[in-house]
Amino acid sequence: MIVAARPRAKRGYALPALLPAVLLLGVVVLQTFLHEWVWTLGIPSLTRATGEVSFVVLMLTTNFGALYVYVHAYLRGAGGSGRIAAALATPIACIAFDVFRVSEFFSPAESLYYGLCPTSLSMLAANVGAMGLGEIACRLIARRSAMRVRVVTPGPLVALAFYAASFFVITLWGDGSHWFYIYMRGYVFFFA
Repeated sequence: MIVAARPRAKRGYALPALLPAVLLLGVVVLQTFLHEWVWTLGIPSLTRATGEVSFVVLMLTTNFGALYVYVHAYLRGAGGSGRIAAALATPIACIAFDVFRVSEFFSPAESLYYGLCPTSLSMLAANVGAMGLGEIACRLIARRSAMRVRVVTPGPLVALAFYAASFFVITLWGDGSHWFYIYMRGYVFFFA
């Protein structure tokens, strides 16, 4: 198995991957704040335009931000496990925040189950697919620097196939209603 070499020496597990993860999380926090705050202004045209733009940016960053973080962490010299951890930091933080938010009216177990809702699972799956694309991009970068690496390998292809399959099951299968039905049946089984 040929692994994409890092452009710089490894400087520890988390340090090279920390900056891109923090930057993405900062964008998500800022966009969330903007999306929530703009509604309090009471200016309908500004509220609608700003709210819609911030919502689109928020959805792109939470669902596909792993592509940026993964490649940027690679360029900073992070190893594979550091890149994966950094790329998953934002979606996991978003899911944890949602679980915390709903814990105000759900029991702790129900709140944790809420973390498995279709929206959370599709966000994680999208980021896994983005990491697969990121690994291919990292291998292309390594190849441009005259390294002998295979660009397409089973790992990134499995990540992309996982995303495609989960997108179909969670979003497209019955317009998402079938997977939501399974999710709700699980809720009834555990909590009703």
